[in-house]
Amino acid sequence: MGKYQALKNLYESNMTVDSIAEALAVCDVADDAAAVKMQLEERNYDVVGVREGNEVIGFVERADLGTGAIANYVKPFLMRDILTNSTPLIQFLHIFKNRSRIFVLEQNKVTKLITSADLQKPPIRILIFGYITLLEMNLGELIFQQFPDHSWKTLISDGRLQLAQNLYHKRLEKNEDISLVECLQISDKLEIIKNDEFLFQSFGLASRSRWKKTSGKIRDLRDRIAHSNELGITMTWEEIIDILEDCERVLEVSEALLAEGGRT
Repeated sequence: MGKYQALKNLYESNMTVDSIAEALAVCDVADDAAAVKMQLEERNYDVVGVREGNEVIGFVERADLGTGAIANYVKPFLMRDILTNSTPLIQFLHIFKNRSRIFVLEQNKVTKLITSADLQKPPIRILIFGYITLLEMNLGELIFQQFPDHSWKTLISDGRLQLAQNLYHKRLEKNEDISLVECLQISDKLEIIKNDEFLFQSFGLASRSRWKKTSGKIRDLRDRIAHSNELGITMTWEEIIDILEDCERVLEVSEALLAEGGRT
């Protein structure tokens, strides 16, 4: 089992939607709609569950509420908008890409809710950072394997190479056992993949311009995570999840190439 599959299995086994879901606020089916709307506005909630007896039968959206009883505005839960609380977080992200919220089912009852605000929570940031960090490690190993004579040096600019060499010498002075490849930034490693014909073809990349754009987004996302900046501002969550899916594809190919050994 490769590092990527091991990490994926770890996430699927231990990180579920339950780690980011919040308890679903509820009102009664007989409640006054205008009063409920006022409460939602005060709490800045867009949606609330509707209870009839001991069962949550659906939900209402703040924007829809007018006068009369809540019963007039109830919407049923649709299967496409519900996940069980044991759903792996990585699977949830793929599903959530085109949604604004997901209801969470616990023991056959809808009890929790996930919205875009919950994507800021540590489990999501850990997952994203883990994938990008593993991608950076895998690409470094792949470059080390594919260019045993350090011929990769011609595939990045002199300025970027000089920065890597400066870092390499600083770390040598600290008696760190390290290779020059390990001193490359993720953007350098992605640039080497783009500029090497064998690797470019192996990854099945659509175009070098698209790869450059994707590389920039991966780097920017890694930096935002590393510096604890808020997500979903300069990039939409749909874009962030697209980047994570790109990372997964690159990780799968890189692990296959590492397993195969050198160039054929």
